[in-house]
Amino acid sequence: MNVRAVKTALDYGRCKEVWLPSLDAAHQKEAMGLSGGIRVSDCKGTLTQEMMDVLDIMAEYNDNARGERVVLSACHVSNEENELVMNGGVNPVTGDKLINSEIDFETAAYEEIEREYSRMMHHIIAREEEYWNAIMLVHNNLGLVHPIMSVLLDDCLEKGKHAYEGGCRYNDPAYVISCGLINVANSLSAIDMEDPTGLIRSATKIHTQKLQSTLFNMKFNPTAIEGKAGSEKFIKLNDAYFKLGGYQIQYNIVDRNMLLDAQEHPENYTDLMVRVAGFTARFIDLGPDVQRQVIERTEFEAL
Repeated sequence: MNVRAVKTALDYGRCKEVWLPSLDAAHQKEAMGLSGGIRVSDCKGTLTQEMMDVLDIMAEYNDNARGERVVLSACHVSNEENELVMNGGVNPVTGDKLINSEIDFETAAYEEIEREYSRMMHHIIAREEEYWNAIMLVHNNLGLVHPIMSVLLDDCLEKGKHAYEGGCRYNDPAYVISCGLINVANSLSAIDMEDPTGLIRSATKIHTQKLQSTLFNMKFNPTAIEGKAGSEKFIKLNDAYFKLGGYQIQYNIVDRNMLLDAQEHPENYTDLMVRVAGFTARFIDLGPDVQRQVIERTEFEAL
């Protein structure tokens, strides 16, 4: 947890959202069959000191005289950690506590751990089903978005089902729809548009108040933001996006030739990080299809 980064971003004055760990979260690592990762709790019902520091910094910022607010996104931490961060581990509606601190996982017998794990997983899955059923009812009532996305998703076409009727491969159709639609806007605009401000105007046609999590990706050559003039133009571009109603924007500031060279000589680029979608990853760790997708994004060389 980088507490200093949070404070720096809030001091900058334009930060609207703080993310907990995504690809580096311990829960995400475990899901990928890897070890390590960042935890925001000790797995016994207590937040880490770094997590508590971040919450304190955000609380102080939200209480400031300017009236600005910053929100916290749970990102890829586990549901147990999410509940702990948000409500001290207690669901404010049902009163259920996901993390049972009465069991010491370091000393408990295997059978006890197995029973507790089973109980927690059944509880979490039931809550997830309730959540996504409610979310998809909301999205279903929005109207035109689903038919548009359904005819653009291979899974929906193969199954002959709308995205919100089980057409999506993953049980997260709301995210697929909202993120996917704005990237369609990116792609269509890039066909005949070389001006990044034109692309922003196109992307903000999406109703982000109805479709949150609209991830907008842009890629710039490092020369585009060099020097004081480049930095000032970059800041103004961000300001324009949010004034037009944008929700979230993500950048890759990287040279296409560098990415191509990294494919050929990965040993020379062990610290090269790229923004993929909702997460950041080492470029050399990505599969060839994802690498190609990042490389082929429109790269603007000027602002």
